[in-house]
Amino acid sequence: MNSPLDSCIGTHTGEEPFKCSLCHITFSQKTTMESHRKVHTGEKPYKCNLCLKGFASKTHLEYHVRTHTGEKPYNCNFCHKVFARKTHLEYHLRTHTGEKPYMCSLCHKGHAQKSQLDSHMRTHTKEKPYVCDLCQNTFATRGNLISHIRTHTGEKPYKCNLCYKGFALRSVLKNHRRIHTKEKPYLCNLCHNTFSLKNNLESHRKTHTGEKPYKCNICHKGHARKSQLNSHMRTHSGEKPYMCNLCQNTFSTRGYLNRHIRTHTGEKPYKCNLCPTGFALKSVLNNHRRTHSGERPYLCMVCQKAFVTMGNLKSHAKVHSGEKPYLCNLCHKVFAKSIALKYHLKTHDGERS
Repeated sequence: MNSPLDSCIGTHTGEEPFKCSLCHITFSQKTTMESHRKVHTGEKPYKCNLCLKGFASKTHLEYHVRTHTGEKPYNCNFCHKVFARKTHLEYHLRTHTGEKPYMCSLCHKGHAQKSQLDSHMRTHTKEKPYVCDLCQNTFATRGNLISHIRTHTGEKPYKCNLCYKGFALRSVLKNHRRIHTKEKPYLCNLCHNTFSLKNNLESHRKTHTGEKPYKCNICHKGHARKSQLNSHMRTHSGEKPYMCNLCQNTFSTRGYLNRHIRTHTGEKPYKCNLCPTGFALKSVLNNHRRTHSGERPYLCMVCQKAFVTMGNLKSHAKVHSGEKPYLCNLCHKVFAKSIALKYHLKTHDGERS
C-alpha cells in the first residue's frame, strides 16, 4: 500500500504511478485517481447545499460553492487577476512566463497544463474515452462531454451579470460580455477591422485571401469555416434541428434561430456607438458603422470600385460576368439583382391580380 509520502513525492518528481483501469489515464496521487474513477461510475456523493448539485470530490464541491459566493482568493501578482482555484492561478501565471512544461513525446509541442497535453495526445491516438449516456456520442475530453450533455439538458450555468443571459459554456459567456464592453482585441492587419473573437478574425482574413478550405462533398462548394460547411450540408439534407418555442418554426442553424427569436422579442442588442440606432444582427451593425466612417473595404478586382458590404460587391460582380440569376415568371426576363426583379414585377401588377 502506498503511503501519503509516496503520493506526495509523485507531485514533485512528475511521476504518475497510479493508472485508471477503465481509461488508462495516470495520476501522481492515489486520491486523485480514486476521485477520477467517479467520472466513470457517475458517483457524486458531495452535494451543494445551495443548488443541490452533486460532485465526485469534496474539493470540486468547494470550488463550486465559490460560483455562488463569488469568492476568488488567489491573486496574480503580475496583473492582479483573481481566481477561485489555486491551480487556475498556476495555469494563468504561465501566460506571463510562457512556461509550457508538458511536452508531447510525438510532435514535441509544449503545453501549459497536463490536461492540455492529455487532450492533445488524443489527436494522435484518436482515442475518445468519454461516452454520452444519452446518445452514445464519444469525446476526447471530459470537458467536451460535459458541454455536449448540456445540448440534451438545456442547462446554461454561466450567467451574464449585466443582462442575466445564460450560456452553456464559460468561453461563450466570456465572448458574450464583449457585446457589453465593446472590447475587440483582435485586429486585422490588412484592413484594420477589429473583432471580439479570434475565430471571427481568422474567418474574416479569408475574405481577403479568398481561402475556402472546407469543401462540400456533394456540390463541391467551398467555405471559409467548418461551421459554415456544417450549416451548408443541411441545405442538402433538409435537416432543421433548431426549433422556435414561440411559433414552432425550425431552422438549420442556431444562429438563424437566435435571429428569428428577435422578430418575436424585438431585441436589438447590437448598438452603434456613434448614433442611437440598434440592430438585431451584428453584421448589419458593422455595415451601418461604415455609413459613419465612409469605409469601403470590399474591392472589385476588375474595375477597382469599392463597396461597403460583401453583398454589394457580389451584386456588382455580375456587371462584369453578365450573370442574371433572377427570372421573371411572367415574361421570362432576367435580372442581375433581386431588387431589379422586384421593381420589374410592379409592371405586371395588373396581370398578377
